[in-house]
Amino acid sequence: MNQELPALILGTTLALIGIGIVVWWLSRRITQPGLKRTLLRAVVMVTATALVVGVGLSTVNSQAANQAEAETPVVAESLVVGTGDLSVSLTAAGSLLPADEKAFSFAIEAPVLEVPVEVGDIVAKGDVLARLDTTDLEAQIASAEIALAEAQAAYDHLTAPARDIDIQIAEASVEAAQASLSSADQGPSAADVEIARLEAELAKNQLWQTQINRDVRLAANPEFRGENAYAQEVSTNAGVENQELSVQAAEVEYQGTLEEGPDASSLASANAQLESAQAELDSLLSGPSEAELRKASIDLENAQLNLANAQQTLEQAVLVAPFDGFVASENLTVDSLPPEDEEAITLIDLSQFIVSLSIDETDIVEISLGQTVQLAVQALADAQVTGRITYIDLAPTSSGELVTYTTEVTVDPTDAVLRPGMSTVATIVLEELNEVITVPNRFITTDGTTQQSAVTVQVAPGTYQSVPVTLGLRTLEDSQILSGVNAGQTIVILSSGEDTTEQSGIGLGIPGLGGGAGRTGGGDPGAGGPPSGGFGG
Repeated sequence: MNQELPALILGTTLALIGIGIVVWWLSRRITQPGLKRTLLRAVVMVTATALVVGVGLSTVNSQAANQAEAETPVVAESLVVGTGDLSVSLTAAGSLLPADEKAFSFAIEAPVLEVPVEVGDIVAKGDVLARLDTTDLEAQIASAEIALAEAQAAYDHLTAPARDIDIQIAEASVEAAQASLSSADQGPSAADVEIARLEAELAKNQLWQTQINRDVRLAANPEFRGENAYAQEVSTNAGVENQELSVQAAEVEYQGTLEEGPDASSLASANAQLESAQAELDSLLSGPSEAELRKASIDLENAQLNLANAQQTLEQAVLVAPFDGFVASENLTVDSLPPEDEEAITLIDLSQFIVSLSIDETDIVEISLGQTVQLAVQALADAQVTGRITYIDLAPTSSGELVTYTTEVTVDPTDAVLRPGMSTVATIVLEELNEVITVPNRFITTDGTTQQSAVTVQVAPGTYQSVPVTLGLRTLEDSQILSGVNAGQTIVILSSGEDTTEQSGIGLGIPGLGGGAGRTGGGDPGAGGPPSGGFGG
């Protein structure tokens, strides 16, 4: 229609002009005035009619052209549908916290001897953080070691086999006691005299044995015999002196036997002496009793425990770093006692960090232990930091109508220089699709009544058609197309020409999350696909 109208106008105009020329030529040949005037008026009328028709048709053509131009759709934006990746993520803000923070205090009271660290120092595992004066503690350990050595010696002596010389002496004592008992009711005789003489010799032998024991007991230096070394020495010497008196008494008894006969007291004494000698011999032959062994064992165990307690107390006088870390606080003064109401030293582990997040109750069901988390550390824009969810609190935190759950992310090892307190934004991928058809939401329209979504497809140059589509995974920027359009088709946003910038997009209605968290989404398009990007919740 637009191409035929100019030709019609031109033909009509030329025909009218031709008629006018013919009428004019005839008027030149006609001599009658009346007829000539009529022909001239006809020429004027035809010419005027031609001009009017030409102008009118030109006007009609211009208006038709303008109307056709106004009805032609204007493409504000076009896009070739492609495939790409689409994901829905949850974002939450937090800050880096040390995974381990330990406060140290001294369990004992003693003046502070040294503090080799100060606030801000980096220490390694095993480094000494502080030390107390241990002079008194070391003296207690030395005393406990001596007591243990004595208990061990006593136990060893009790459990050691009897010496032959001890058995021989005990047997001689029994024989002497038996001889004394057999002759207790008889007058002095050569045998009685001989027995008395043997008892005197036995007393001398016992004196000799006592002297040997004294020499063995006092052979060690006094400082190794314990705090009662002097009392032991006095007691041992007194035993020797008593044995010397026994020798003297035996000799006196021997002389008395020569001069006097036995009596009732001599009989009782001989009987008691026999019982004592026999008990001593039995003890040597059978070994210590169960009660004696138990007592010696208990004494040895107590000595060992006393030494272990003293050593443990000495260890408590030194604070040692259990891990590599950073000295966050120090409240000690050399030559003064440690503080009672505050920690002596606080150490922070810088080898591992955690991020504590508050996740809304509507999203916590999509979070699970072990999920990978991308961490954007604001102070380190180029750092690639990741982590994993290692803790989800079972108890909620309520603030008004907002219910959140505390979730901890353990940061993976990284070369980035992380510091406690650095702000970070955690991104948790909730759902991810690869190589699917995606379309930016601005190309999608939704009918407010039927809620049917559609896109405008170019079916031919200058020809467009609205096509219903079925949506899948959606973010605030892109949507997955399940059906309706295919990869390679061209979709457009049309404008009437008055406003080429506005086109209603689809309202996804994906809410943000409370507690500092929100959903995000983004596409990673293939060739010809929609642009990628995320959005804040």
